[in-house]
Amino acid sequence: MGLDDDLLASDRYAEIKILAENLIKREGVEVVPMLVVEGEEDENVFRKFCVLAPTQVRLVHNKDNVEGVIREFRLDLPPFLELAGLTDCDAVGKAPEDPKLRADPALVVTQGCDLEADLFLIGAVERALEALNVRGASDLAARAMDMAVPISALRRGAHAEGIGMTIPPKKHRLRFAWLDDQAIEACASAKFEDALDAVSRACAERLGWRQQELIAATAATTRDGVTFASVGSGKDAFDALSFLSREINALKDLQPAKLIEHSARQVRATDFAEWHVGRRLTSWQDATGVQLINLASDSLAKT
Repeated sequence: MGLDDDLLASDRYAEIKILAENLIKREGVEVVPMLVVEGEEDENVFRKFCVLAPTQVRLVHNKDNVEGVIREFRLDLPPFLELAGLTDCDAVGKAPEDPKLRADPALVVTQGCDLEADLFLIGAVERALEALNVRGASDLAARAMDMAVPISALRRGAHAEGIGMTIPPKKHRLRFAWLDDQAIEACASAKFEDALDAVSRACAERLGWRQQELIAATAATTRDGVTFASVGSGKDAFDALSFLSREINALKDLQPAKLIEHSARQVRATDFAEWHVGRRLTSWQDATGVQLINLASDSLAKT
């Protein structure tokens, strides 16, 4: 946790205004567009496309902070700043409690459950594996997505019932990689129902769920038409990819965080036309008359 993790939305917004004013002085522009995001992976994806400077993408650590900063911006509306925000969909879509914020075109949600899932869905993970000289990259990425579905679906069911999937005392999110071998193997080879049963029991044991919590979480878990695109957590999929990659020399020493980093580098300007996030940000640029993202260049070298 960083030193600024507990800052109020108003303080974060004040910092963003200062950064915008500094960019105006340095670049000689009248209006600076900026993007606030939840995580470092979001920063890594979008900073390389910024027209003025990588600092046009600002990390604020979680969804509540993104929404809070956008709300502060709407109350202020300074003439020298345009601001957009990106949050994880979390399988619920664009759903802030504030109806004005829910309708705000400046607030964009990911196509999948999180930005990591989008990296799979737009093909960036497959390209990263190919760049690392991994044979069968497409099949490997697809298998990782399939393996992630049971625990990702269970997360949604548990959340719907108000049942936590974090490990005390520090409330770390239960990772796919922390399941027992039987559950992980079931995700790799069993039918969805069997894999869900194995994952549910492993989670209950790891998290100390009571029997009624296990029953409630599994009963609330969607089974019909479940796909990675609808419920899959990219974080779970990267954990699964790391598990599948143990015997691949090119990936043997790469942890999920490094696999995410490699994949973020493979996002291309050409992805934006077919990617929900890309289309929404492009529409926001068109509506505001600003240019945050340069889609004319497909360079992967800019950082």
